Amino acid sequence: MPPEISIIIPVYKVEKFLPQCLDSLKNQTFQNFEAICVDDGSPDNCGKILDDYARFDNRFKVIHKQNGGLSSARNAAIPLISAPYTMFLDSDDALHKQTFALLLRSIKETRTDVVWFDSISFTDDIPDDFPVNMPPVSKLKTFTLPLDSMPLRAITSPAKRIN
Repeated sequence: MPPEISIIIPVYKVEKFLPQCLDSLKNQTFQNFEAICVDDGSPDNCGKILDDYARFDNRFKVIHKQNGGLSSARNAAIPLISAPYTMFLDSDDALHKQTFALLLRSIKETRTDVVWFDSISFTDDIPDDFPVNMPPVSKLKTFTLPLDSMPLRAITSPAKRIN
């Protein structure tokens, strides 16, 4: 079965945070996703960490490329997208375990093109009970196209992507 969500993760100098980011994907309650991780020439152990995750979980795909910056890394992943929805995730961020399920539910219930949500910052590891109360779908910000600008952390339908 093809994935329902493609997550693009540009990676550069985040060795300390990367396992927590990737584990937050592995631990999602909704498991039908692919993670396209782009090692943007990171000089630390990020490339090895990514390869290890890909070796043990075929949902993780890794691109190794020469450093070109954030946009270059994201653009390198776009041709590999195979899901109807795409999400961009920073490699020093982590997601709540119900993020994908809530976002897909929001898209299907509201028939929207873009879902945008807020984040919570932590200085250490994410606590197991984070966040205490997930917002109901009605509290997520939803939009229909066209938009003047699209938030970086969004899920959108590639069939309706603005060029």
